[in-house]
This record gives sequence, C-alpha cells and structure tokens, in this order.
Amino acid sequence: MESPAFQQLPPSMLHSSARAPSMSSDMGSTPAAISTDWQPPEVRLHELPKKLKSACHICISSAIKSTEAFDGVGGHRLVVTNIFGTAHAQFGNMLVLSASFMSGLKELVEPEQLKRLLVRTIGFLIQSENISPTFRADARILTEIYEKIFNEPPDLKQATRMRVP
Repeated sequence: MESPAFQQLPPSMLHSSARAPSMSSDMGSTPAAISTDWQPPEVRLHELPKKLKSACHICISSAIKSTEAFDGVGGHRLVVTNIFGTAHAQFGNMLVLSASFMSGLKELVEPEQLKRLLVRTIGFLIQSENISPTFRADARILTEIYEKIFNEPPDLKQATRMRVP
C-alpha cells in the first residue's frame, strides 16, 4: 500500500522526479556540451498551409507595428509606465523580425525596414543603458545580429533619439 504523502503527489511529479536533478549533487555540475552543428529545418513560406502562412504574416506584421509605434517620438520625453517592459518588448520584437528575416519567412520582412527598426531600437537601448545593464546587453545582442545580417555595423547616427524618464 502506498503512503498518504505519495498519493498526494500530482501525476507529473510521479513521472518526472527520476529525471529531475538532485539539488545537492547536480546543480553545480558543468552543463552538457552544446552542439554547434545543429541547423534549423528549411521552411519555405509558399510550402506552408494557408492558415499557418496567415498566422506568420499576422505575427510579423504585429511585431513591426508594435516597434513602429515608437517612431516619431524622437526628441520628446518618452513616458511609459514600465520602461523595462517597454524596452524588453522592443528587443523581443526585433528578435522575432530578425529570426524571420534569416529564415524561410524572409519575404515577410523588408530589409530596409528591418535595418531602420534595428538601428532605432539599438539606439534607444544604448541611450537607456545607464538605467539597466540588461539594456546594454540587449543593445549588444541586436548589434551583433545587425552585423550578421547586413555585414556591416549599424549607423547609430540614424537612430531616432528618445529621452527616457
């Protein structure tokens, strides 16, 4: 007969506990080697089912519109309730757009539009880097992505300047 404590465990705990690392011995171990030869599957937009193609288009368009919502506010003090959430959302949008551009969804992202949005977002993050080291790291990551995609450093003189609180 099982003990009452064992009977109270949720089913997910019953099946996964053997695979979970023990707190005392495995937490400090070196992580497993990361494979560098993995390649994402090749996906072509025209090969996707119509419904999935439409969802991709909506997702990418939404990321563009969300990022462009900050266009034209340069030179004005940016007033948002959560600068950290706003900046991180902009960073996330740029990751989505960059990944889409580097994939079989490339035709859904205009290269000049991606350049402009990356430069503006990098400039915003650099301008705000004294607020949080995360902003500095996000700017560095987006700069590396820009250089990988366009084979040149971003021209940050073109960045729209926004003052943050």
